[in-house]
Amino acid sequence: MEIDLKDCSTVLQFLDKIAGVLKVSNYFSFNLERLSGLLSSLDKNGFKFPLTLKFSNIDGYRNKCPRGWEIFVVSLENARKEYQKRGLKFDYEFSEEEN
Repeated sequence: MEIDLKDCSTVLQFLDKIAGVLKVSNYFSFNLERLSGLLSSLDKNGFKFPLTLKFSNIDGYRNKCPRGWEIFVVSLENARKEYQKRGLKFDYEFSEEEN
């Protein structure tokens, strides 16, 4: 699943983008902790596994919101570990902006 972060320059824009692409209520989009919980329960929200989330154009958000980015990456890694315990394959990839 592809998630383009090109137009995300704030935490709220980033969370709204994630919620929109994952097609979940933007109830989750106002808090990084809630997003973390969502990432660890995608199987309960109808997503099929194996699942790879591919994030593109990450530079803008990562550079403007480094703490939010750090929290997000930890959430992704925690989700991967949680799915591994359940025998599900979950992964993620990042790509930089192209010039």
